Amino acid sequence: MGLEPLVIDDASREDRAQYLCQRRQKSTESIPLKDPRPTREHMVRMSFAGPLAQRRFSSRSIRRFHEQEDYEKAVDLVEYFVGSDEELEAYIHLLEVQAKSFLNRPGVWDQITAPATALLKETTLTSGRVRRIVRAAF
Repeated sequence: MGLEPLVIDDASREDRAQYLCQRRQKSTESIPLKDPRPTREHMVRMSFAGPLAQRRFSSRSIRRFHEQEDYEKAVDLVEYFVGSDEELEAYIHLLEVQAKSFLNRPGVWDQITAPATALLKETTLTSGRVRRIVRAAF
């Protein structure tokens, strides 16, 4: 079962464009000496994975502001790696596609749903118990 495509309506597109413009005007930081790209890219993928998984589980439960917050977080994390808003949007889109691809890998969805199913039965899970559940699901 594949994920539904992420639909961005005109209002969301406008929100995103407005946010990009505001961030560019406020931006005065410089890129750190150590390349933080791998870490930041991972954080963006994980940020996108939450709403994508939520949409896959129950598409009616996702709200536009959920995705907007994740988009803003993504922009904050990668805006210093790019030279233009067009490049930034393409970069963000790539990371979003990678998050979708990750969720579609064999066994990943089972690893996501296994702790949720266990929580319905056990109410509380320790981090060690979650690790064991996830490993067993794979």
